[in-house]
Amino acid sequence: MDAVAGIEARAQRRPDDTSIFRSDEPTFDEILSVRAERQAMVTEFLDAATPALLAETRANPWGGDDWRPSVGDCARVILEEEWAHLRYVRRDLALHA
Repeated sequence: MDAVAGIEARAQRRPDDTSIFRSDEPTFDEILSVRAERQAMVTEFLDAATPALLAETRANPWGGDDWRPSVGDCARVILEEEWAHLRYVRRDLALHA
């Protein structure tokens, strides 16, 4: 089994376990770089997204056929998570001001 197949197999058993991707602690600069890349990816996607694309459905990311989220549903999850993290950061920074 190659490395990618091993990661995919483990992710199928426990999709919320991200420890398979990295064992060492990233630097702060690495974190900021990856975050900027992800924000750019989302921005580019949203700039190009059409109503038809956002209405398309996808397979349930957790398996099963009980839920078929739309692309718009998935985008909203990303944006809601970003908003929640921003609120927590502002709250925590205010405590240290």
